[in-house]
Amino acid sequence: MVEIPAPFSHRLPVDPSALKGAIAECKEKLNPKKEENRKRWLELAEKVLQNETVRLALPPTSEEMDRLAGKSPHLTNAVRIVRDFLDISRLAESPASLPPLLLAGPPGAGKTAFALDLAKVLGVPSRLVNAASLTHSFILGGCDASWSSSKEGMILSVLLEGSGNPILVLDEIDKAGRSLSGSSHSGTIEDFLLNVLEPVTARKYADEFLSTAHPVDASKVQWTSPPTI
Repeated sequence: MVEIPAPFSHRLPVDPSALKGAIAECKEKLNPKKEENRKRWLELAEKVLQNETVRLALPPTSEEMDRLAGKSPHLTNAVRIVRDFLDISRLAESPASLPPLLLAGPPGAGKTAFALDLAKVLGVPSRLVNAASLTHSFILGGCDASWSSSKEGMILSVLLEGSGNPILVLDEIDKAGRSLSGSSHSGTIEDFLLNVLEPVTARKYADEFLSTAHPVDASKVQWTSPPTI
C-alpha cells in the first residue's frame, strides 16, 4: 500500500472500529439466500473500510488552468474565481479546495461542461445531478436498508471512487422542486443541501443505506451548480 502524505489524505468513515464491529455482527447473522439487502449492505460497508483513507487531489498547474480557460471562453469570471481559490490551495501546499460555486449564466454558455471539465483537470471523479427532476433524497443520500431496492446515494458512491474531494454538479438548481421525499433527509432541498454544504455537518454525513450510525466525512466534496439566468 502506498502511503499518502498527511495533508493529502482523508479518512472516510468517522468511526472505523464501530463499522468493523457492525460488519462482524452482520456476517454472523447473514443468510445470503434470503437477505439480499443485508448482503448489499455488507458489500458496501466493506468497501467503505477498504477506502478508509483516500487521497485528496492537488491543485492543478497554471498550464492546466490555462487549457481549461481556453475551453471556456464565455466563463472568464468563473475561471478567474476558480483559479484564485486553487492558487490559494497551491500556495498553502494543501489539497484542492473550492467553496460551493454557483455558475450563473445564460443558456449555452457551457457552464455544465465547465464543471465537468474542472473535475478532469483536478483528476477527481464527478457526478452530474439533474436537480430539476430531484424529488427523492435517496438519489443523493441513499435509501433505508429496509426497502427492497435500497442502495447508497450518489454522495457516498462518488466518495468510494478513491478521492476525498470529488466534484458534484447540481444541474438546473433554479428549476428544483421545493421539497424532497424518501428518507430522514426529507424536507426542502435547501435543508438537504445545507446538511452537505456546511463543512461542520458534512464531517458526519450519514448515508441512509449505510446507516446514520456509521457516518462518513463528506466535508471535502466540492459542489458546483450551473443555473440558467
